[in-house]
This record gives sequence, structure tokens and C-alpha cells, in this order.
Amino acid sequence: MMSRPLRDAVFAAIVRATPMSILGHVVNVTLAVIAFWRHVESAPLLLWAAGSYGVGIWVFLRWATRRRRRAKPSTSPRSRATRRATIFGAALAAPWGILGFWLLGELPQQPELILIALCVGMSASGSVLLSSTYPAAITYMTCILAPVALKCFVVLGSGEYRLLGALTISYGLYLLNCIGSCAKLFADRNRAVDELQQSLLETQDANARFEAALRNMPQGLSMFDGNDRLVAFNSQYLDIYGLSRDRVSIGMKFHEVFAGQELVPDLDVYLADLKQRIAMPEHSNNTITFPDGRVIYISYALNPGGGWVATHEDITQRKTFERKIELLAHFDGLTRLANRNLFKKRLEEALARYRRLQSRFAVMLLDLDKFKGVNDALGHHAGDVLLRQVSDRIRATVREVDVPARLGGDEFGLIVALGDGQFDEAASVLAERLIEAIGAPYEVDGHPVVIGCSIGVAMVPGHGERFDEILHNADLALYKSKHSGRSCSHFYSDSLRAEAEERNKLEVELREAIWRDELAVHYQPIFDLKTGEVKLVEALVRWDHKTRGFVPPAEFIPIAEETGLIVDLGKLVLGKACRDVAKMPNHIRVAVNLSPVQFAKSDLVHAVTSALADARLQACRLELEITEGVFLEDNAQNLKTLARLKELGVSIALDDFGAGYSSLAYLTAFPFDKVKIDKSFMQRFDRTETQMVMASIVQLAKLLKLSVLSEGIETEAQLEKLRSLGIEFGQGYLLGRPKPAAALAFAKYELHDEIEAA
Repeated sequence: MMSRPLRDAVFAAIVRATPMSILGHVVNVTLAVIAFWRHVESAPLLLWAAGSYGVGIWVFLRWATRRRRRAKPSTSPRSRATRRATIFGAALAAPWGILGFWLLGELPQQPELILIALCVGMSASGSVLLSSTYPAAITYMTCILAPVALKCFVVLGSGEYRLLGALTISYGLYLLNCIGSCAKLFADRNRAVDELQQSLLETQDANARFEAALRNMPQGLSMFDGNDRLVAFNSQYLDIYGLSRDRVSIGMKFHEVFAGQELVPDLDVYLADLKQRIAMPEHSNNTITFPDGRVIYISYALNPGGGWVATHEDITQRKTFERKIELLAHFDGLTRLANRNLFKKRLEEALARYRRLQSRFAVMLLDLDKFKGVNDALGHHAGDVLLRQVSDRIRATVREVDVPARLGGDEFGLIVALGDGQFDEAASVLAERLIEAIGAPYEVDGHPVVIGCSIGVAMVPGHGERFDEILHNADLALYKSKHSGRSCSHFYSDSLRAEAEERNKLEVELREAIWRDELAVHYQPIFDLKTGEVKLVEALVRWDHKTRGFVPPAEFIPIAEETGLIVDLGKLVLGKACRDVAKMPNHIRVAVNLSPVQFAKSDLVHAVTSALADARLQACRLELEITEGVFLEDNAQNLKTLARLKELGVSIALDDFGAGYSSLAYLTAFPFDKVKIDKSFMQRFDRTETQMVMASIVQLAKLLKLSVLSEGIETEAQLEKLRSLGIEFGQGYLLGRPKPAAALAFAKYELHDEIEAA
């Protein structure tokens, strides 16, 4: 099937040759009239000439009309165009076929030769002209030669004319073969032209797509041939290297392209490295950091015909994001120290290094003392500022080879590389330096702040060679430091593990004792220091272990608070205290201590309401003692709980007043009924400063309309001095020791009548 462009080319060739064909037709008709005028009758000859001219004029007019009407290539079907060409060919050939059939055998020898020449010439020229349209060429040739052959064979019938007819047929067959060959050559030529044009269009389209890709690709692209000459590039490539668009052009050598720029100082080394990477497929990319801080990723590929193509991508922003992600994944966002994940990774690496090289190291766990008080008193922002300052001091105290980390909250970790020598001594010295550095005064948002630091130390390999073992032992040492007065350090020892196991065992036994109701409640009387009468009793839990004997509250109460058992223990004490005091004289009230854990992990209001209801005790006979630790936890929620408790009618007392971080601030946080001065004041009561502070507390309490109770009274001198200060209530071993409810006598204490003025 001939393609449309090829078909249009064929008919365009025919159309272009039409005027010349008509001109030749007219000239030959005129010559025929002149040649045969004297040998035939003039009328038939003129009639033939007129018809021949008419055919020529008709074909010319049709050609001219279609030429004006068709400015574009033909869109008509191929069969119609071929039929039209065939009709035109037949029209132009018919007069010559008629002339040959008419005059052949009627003319003298010489004019007849002219007739034969005209018929043969016209058939040959017209057939060749129309050979691009094979049917039209065959029709044209047949219309001229067929009448001549017919006249020779059928009409004339003589030997010479039959020979002429045979020659005519032979000539026609030869001409037919020539027409076919010309038609094929023409078709092949036009097909080749068509394919070439199509290839050019595809190449142009590919070039356009390539140029569009170069313009729009995010990376820079450069292509050099085997002679290091620039073949292709885009503007992104120029921008990355700071090259001028006006100076760089295709065909420039590599050194010419980079002449004048400063980002790649040594072009010879750069080009040699590039070619080396191209030759090694496993190293077909490279990352370069420019002097201006930009990071460029280059990917190379060797071209099959020589040279190379490279893409250049500015990955500075991506590297920045990767560093940020690295920081988020491995570093604490507040302090910029290593986080728990990175600390774990570095510890595992240190353990692996020890197994290979026997390089010893120490692991320290640090916990800040009194940090929570600062955080709650000054706000979380101040706490964050303080943590950053602590981190700076840790970073300044340790070496670069050590790994400091923030493990969470106010807990830090440290991996310390130990050199040759006294390992324990070196770790101990560093721990003391850290305690001193962290314990130095701070200034946070204009406020002076002092905190401490407790440290637990575990040595590798002395205290373990496994990750979990090392951390556990360091944590045991930290626990020892926190419960040994704080602001100190301890190394792990087997005794600490034994103590931990003992605590765990005591926890299990305490849980069973609470479940079996094996704990008792004793009551210590609290006296009115003006009258000497017992006004209330304080409920104190006692544990008489079946095998251990008496277990001091100082041993099991901290365990109960750490494990959450204090919630069940508190309910047990509260219930027993309410039931016992309900059996005591009506003027006796009972004071029950509450733990901050009970506020956080139980419905305290419901527990108090239930205890009062079960004992059928009036709320006014119950006093609840809290410490400032209640305010260090969820302050707003705990204040709401205290308000609801006071709405029940119970009294609220602030216990251990004066021993905490900011007790004076807590007096204004909630309308307490009583202030209980911490017994530590009685231990240094002989000092004038202590008595002055206690006098100030009394005056402040009077202004706030609060009762004041002092505990820990052990001598008559202390008692008389407290009375002189105006303190209303007192308790201590001098006045009465804790006893079971059944052993209480509520006897009046005999006081001296005269009181020395304060």
C-alpha cells in the first residue's frame, strides 16, 4: 500500500508535467496536420486536429482548475486519483490511436514513416511520463499502439504490415517492461524520500524531547566525547559550577569549560580521578564538597563511542536533612547529648572493643537531686534551661573520647574510657568532679538555683561484660547514692545486689502482709501545749514480721512508695484509723499521713469517703497530713483533690514544714488548717537561729490563721521553749510514744504553770 506522502508525491509529479505534456501534444498535432495535409482529405484531418486540440484544452482546463482549488496535498482516495490520471492519459492518447488506425496503409511510404514515428514517439513519451501511475501509463500506451497493431493485423493483413504489427506489439511489451521498471524506481525513490523525511521528523522530535529533558531535569548534565570535548550540557550544569552561559559552548575542551572557575582548583587531578572512576563500574559516582559548603553528587557513565556522560546533583539540602534526621534519631533535642538509642549503641561498641582489645571503661549513671522542685517551682522552661546548663557542665568535665548522654528526664549516662593505671581511682575522681561541677550554683531566668547529683558507677570488666548487666549494676549503685544522702557517688558491689535482692524479697513479703492484713496501726498522742490535754492521735503503721521481727517503717515505707503498694497500705491504715478513733472519746481526732503516690495512683476522695462511712465517723474527727511532695507531682490536679477533701469536712495539715525546697510558697497554694514543723528543727533546737526561725513560723501561721504543731519533743526544756514561742500543739517521746489503740489512756500531761516569755 502506497503511503499518503508517497502517493501525493507521485501525483504531484504528474501534475507538474501536465502543461509540458499538453504543449507537446498540441505541437505534435500541428506537425501531423502539416505532414499529412497533401496526402489525405483536408476535412477529416481538420476534424481530427480540432478534436485533438479540444482534448488538450479540456485536460489543461481541468489541470488549471484543480491546481487553483487544491493548495494542499491531495486527500482524495488513491483509486479516484489513479482513475482521474488514467482518464486524462486515455484522452490525450486517443487522438494518436485514431490517427494511426485511420492513416496507416493510406499514406505514401515517407508520410507513413512519419505517422509511425509520431505514434511510437507519443506512446513512449507519454508512457514514461505517466509511469509513476502505472494504470495511467498502460492505458496511454494501449490507446496508441493497440489501434496500430489492430490495423496492421486485421485490416491491412499483408506481410509487411503484419510484421509492423508484430513489431508494434513487441515494442509495446518492451515499453510495458520499461514502464514497470520506471514506476518501481520512482516508487522506491519516493519511498526512500518518505522514509528519510519520517526519520528526520523522528530525529527532530527526539532532539526536541532531549532538549526538553535537559532543560527540565533537576540535575545538571554534561557529556564529553573521547577527546574530552563538550558534546551536550544544560543550564543546571552551568549553575552548579558557576560557569558563564555566554562563555561555554559545544566543542570546547574540558579545561576550557572550567577555565576561570574556583570550585575545582586542580583540573588535572579532577579529570584523572573522573576517568579512573569511569573505568571502574563499582566506583561510578562521587560526592564532592565545595569550598562554599555545597555538596555535589556526581554519577558517571562511559559512552559506548568513547567519552562519558555525567549527572551533577546539588544534595546540600538533602545532606542537611539527613544530618537533622541523624540528630533526631541519635541525639537529645534539648541538650544535644547522645540519646538513649545512641548511648546503647556506643555501649555495645565499647563492649565489642573490650572483647577485641581488652580496653577497660566505666559506665556512670547520673541523677539530678532536687531538679523536680526547680521544675515545678520555676516552670518547665526554667527546667529545660537548667538541663542545658547541666549538659554543658558535663560536656566540659569529660573528655572527647567519653560519651555523655541524656537518658530521659533528669537522668544522664556516661561511658568513660579508662587508660592504664588505677581504673577505680580515675573513675572516682571523675565522679567527684562531676558532682562538684553540677552542684555549683546556677542562675536560671534570674533565679539562683542549687541542685545536686547522685552517681552510680559500674566498671568493665569488673562489674560485668554484658550490656544489660552493666546498666543494671550501675543503676544499683545509683540507687545506693540516692538513698545515702544524695550528691555522692557509689561503685557497684556484690553487697548492693544483695541489698536489691533483699528489697525485692521485702516487697513480696510486704505485699503478702497487706493482703493478709498483718500490719498494725499504733497511735502517738498529740497534746495541747496550753492545757496538757490529748487532742488527737497520729496513726503510724507498724509491721511485726513473723520471722524478721519488728520492721522499721523507714525500711518498708520507701519500698511501698516505689512499688505503688502505698496505695493499698494507705487504704488499710486509713480504714483502721477511722474505725479505732470511732471507739475513742468524742473529742479525740486522728491524723493520717498521705503519700504523693496516693494522689497520683488512686481515687483518694473515694477512699476517704468510704473509710469514714464504714467507721461511721464524722469527717471533722479526721485530719490528713500531706508533704510538699504532693505539690511536686500534678500540682493543679492535686489541688483539686485537696479542695474536694476539705469540702468533706476533714482537716488538712502540711507535714514536715521547713524541711523542703519552698515550703513558704506552699502555704499560699492551699488553705491549710495546720502546719507541722519538721522534727529536724528539734535536733538543732539549742541554736538561736533555729529558735528565731521557729518564732517566725509561728508569727506567719498566726497571720494565716493556722495552727502550729511541733514534733520530736524529747526534753522538758524543749517543751517549755516551744510553749514560750506560742506553739499550740506538740508530740514526741517526752509526751507519749506510739501505742496500740487499746493501750492509749489519754491522760493529761502536767505542765509547769509559769512560761518564760518568748
